[in-house]
Amino acid sequence: MSGPEIIEKKSMNLVDVKEALEKIKKRDGELDIRGNKVDEYACACSTLSKKEADEIYSKLEKLNIPRFKDMHINKIIDILPQSIPHIKVVLQGFSITVSQESLKKILGVVSKYKSEKKPNKSAKEEAEPKEVVKEEAEPKEKVESKKDAKEKTK
Repeated sequence: MSGPEIIEKKSMNLVDVKEALEKIKKRDGELDIRGNKVDEYACACSTLSKKEADEIYSKLEKLNIPRFKDMHINKIIDILPQSIPHIKVVLQGFSITVSQESLKKILGVVSKYKSEKKPNKSAKEEAEPKEVVKEEAEPKEKVESKKDAKEKTK
């Protein structure tokens, strides 16, 4: 039995992942365990619409930054760093050096799309909130030792 054939390897941002998972859901009816975990993560961490993600991608691509590939652009879209040090941290995982001027250009594009987390509640969080009640420990009765008990009886 042959395994699936890889036709193309392509970097994707979380918005594209959500869209691909939706297509798989429609095709198969439901996702497997891994697919559900990925879908849950993508919904919790992705704050952009497809239109906004495509806009950012095209703007960052037009900057023509040397050695700046689609995987770098997609990582910037996923994280939406809001300062130059944050952009540097995001790009540290790659073997790429970006000039200060290019970092400022990237920040100029990304800063327009502020990362505002949408309140996505899971089924567990939507259930009744659990109240944490700290019960005070009742004072324990003083246990008399055998010696004390003998002295009282005398």
